[in-house]
Amino acid sequence: MHDADRRTFGLGTNEARARSGLAFAFPIVFLMAASGRSFAAWQGAAILRCADPEAPHMTAPHLATDNHGFPWAVWVRVITGRESLELSQWDGRAWMAPERVPNTDDHIGTYLDFVFDTNDDLFLVHPTSGPIKSFRFSPGTREWTGPFIVNDAASLCPYYCYPRIAIGGGEIWAAWFCSDANQYQCQVRANRWNRLR
Repeated sequence: MHDADRRTFGLGTNEARARSGLAFAFPIVFLMAASGRSFAAWQGAAILRCADPEAPHMTAPHLATDNHGFPWAVWVRVITGRESLELSQWDGRAWMAPERVPNTDDHIGTYLDFVFDTNDDLFLVHPTSGPIKSFRFSPGTREWTGPFIVNDAASLCPYYCYPRIAIGGGEIWAAWFCSDANQYQCQVRANRWNRLR
């Protein structure tokens, strides 16, 4: 008699069958659990701004999340040769209709950046044909304030100043590079907003 037969000898028929089939139970349970799994996937693209024959050109949007984890998008829209900024936000169910950012008709280039402070106000920086400007938006009141001048020296290459903005230690920081004196000699600069109140 084999060892396996000795181990099951004397057991009841049902118990012996249960033990002999134990090795096959785990793969079956595992396969059943795996087949019921839902895999992560993109949920389908939403349209934030429909195509418009009067403004066919737009830039890639910039994304940031507020303190509730909801994403916001800002992009450049070109209308009859003039550039301005538009904004849309996710309200938890869908993207809201885009809004024009006021006083940004002097925007130049495709570069901008924005961030949310600890009060959930949005700070945005963007280049113009002159200085780099910033705006502040309060979602609670839907009001924009600004522009605030970040750099009062006009760059010889406004298209390539690439302003960036970040928050840390209760302060807003902006950084960019420019070529004020010589187009082939660039500088990197930074500025700081007042401590948040």
